Order: sequence, then structure tokens, then C-alpha cells
Amino acid sequence: MLLNNYTSIRQNFEAIDRKLYQLSPESYKVSMDGCGLFGYTNLVDPKKIIDVGISEQLACQVLFGLSISNDTKVYLSGMSSFILRRSYEQLKLYINNEVPNVTIIGYGSGVSYGALGPSHHIEEDLALLKLLDNIKVYVPHSIQSFEKKLIHNLDEKFPVYFRIPNELPNNLLLHGKYLEENVDEDITLYKKPEISKKLIIVTGFLTQSIIDKFKEESGIDVMSIEVLKKLNIIKLLLNSYLEIEIIQDARSDTGIIPLILEQLDTTKKITIKGFDKHKTGANLSEMLKINNLI
Repeated sequence: MLLNNYTSIRQNFEAIDRKLYQLSPESYKVSMDGCGLFGYTNLVDPKKIIDVGISEQLACQVLFGLSISNDTKVYLSGMSSFILRRSYEQLKLYINNEVPNVTIIGYGSGVSYGALGPSHHIEEDLALLKLLDNIKVYVPHSIQSFEKKLIHNLDEKFPVYFRIPNELPNNLLLHGKYLEENVDEDITLYKKPEISKKLIIVTGFLTQSIIDKFKEESGIDVMSIEVLKKLNIIKLLLNSYLEIEIIQDARSDTGIIPLILEQLDTTKKITIKGFDKHKTGANLSEMLKINNLI
């Protein structure tokens, strides 16, 4: 774990899934190899869960087929590296091109699997997802945010992908000095009481680690972005800072980084941190440290 505040997605998902079932009992869930998130839950109607085994391409085809034949939202959960690498053609043809009402939960994103190595890491996931421009990508920063966005997603009738690590913070700890300010529903600014000259921009689970790292330093604000989309809304806010640092647990040429850079005044001091040189560590915390992300 990175912090004591981080908790396993699998241990918390059953309660979330039960809420989804209560709100949308007609929805189907597709799982892979018996280890998808839905395989760990005990729904009232187990016939709504379909496990396709070690067959990621088939999983995407079943996902699409169930969606168009049942007029309901269908979910798929599985490891990010396997979903995106092994079934990318199906994601493009069936999900991105046909735009069905489906939600994919890719867990173990980035380098969450630590010592399991390159076969389980996928630091290029945001680069692959960027090419699938009809799929909306969420990057929640906590268990509570993940649940909130999943429930909100019930009303979204287009493809959505949730980029989830193995662990997420159980509520963000703001350590007193940080004040929370909602820029919009997917962007949150954590401000210090004094006027800050530097802004650190992060995605997803890294939010907690960065807030914790700079909790005692004055003049540094933190912005958490939980969706990949055009960011024109924050252009004026970004340019009110003298220094910008952008951190993400993925390649630095994709994800939020180019979206932020196109909004910035080029005279600013800009620092970018991402996984450009792959170094494997014993666990996620070590991976982030040796790659200079935390």
C-alpha cells in the first residue's frame, strides 16, 4: 500500500455492486477468468453474471451482443492490461465504432501489479484509450468517487471506461490545511489558505499521495482530474499559477498531459512526470518512487 488510507478495490466492490443491482437489476455483468470484480460479488441474481474464462476477445463480443439484444447497460470487468492489449480490435470495432450502452471497469491500471512485471503493467493504457474517441474515460481518485461515478454512469448511454488501480483511498484525507473547491463534477482543486504560486496536477489515486507529500509545504495547490476530456474550463485557473507540475502513472505523451499543455502559457515553468522509462519494483509504492512520481 502507498498509505494506510488506501484499500483494496475487491474488498470494497461488493457493496458498490449491490447498489448498482438495486438501481439497475436488469443489467448484465461480464467477467473474465473468474477474477473480474463481478466474480467476487454475491448478487441476488447470479444468472446476470457471465464469465467467459481466459478469452478477452470473446468478452468484448459478449459485452456488445448483450447490450444490443437486451436494451440495457452491460458491464465488463477485468485486468486493464488484458482488456486493452488482447482485445483492442474488438474494443475498436464493437465498442468504439458501434457506441453501445456499456461500461468497462479495467482494474490493475498502469503499474498497479508491481512485481508481476510487464505482462501485468500497462503504462500505455491512456495512449490506447485516446485513440478510441467514442469511449469516455473516468479516473476516480477514491472508493467514494468510484461509486459516485458508477451510479452517475447509469444515465450515460454510451461506452465508458473506468481506469482503476488495485487500491484506492477510502475517502481523501486533506490534513486540515487543504480546502476543497469543486471546479466541475470531475475536477477538484485542493487549495492552501495562502496564495499559491505552484499547482500540481494529478489523476486518480495519485491525488492522495501528492496531498500527503506536500501537506506541510506552503504555496502549493493540488488539482485532481478524474476524466479525460477537453479542459478549456480551467485555462484561466491554470494560468494564474507561475509553476505547473503534471504527474500521472502512465506515459507522459498522453492522458491529461497534452490536454493540460495546450491550455498553458508557454512562459511558465512546467514539469512533467510519467512512466517513460519502465523500472520494475517490488510493489506499487516502490514503482512510483523509483520512477520519481511520488
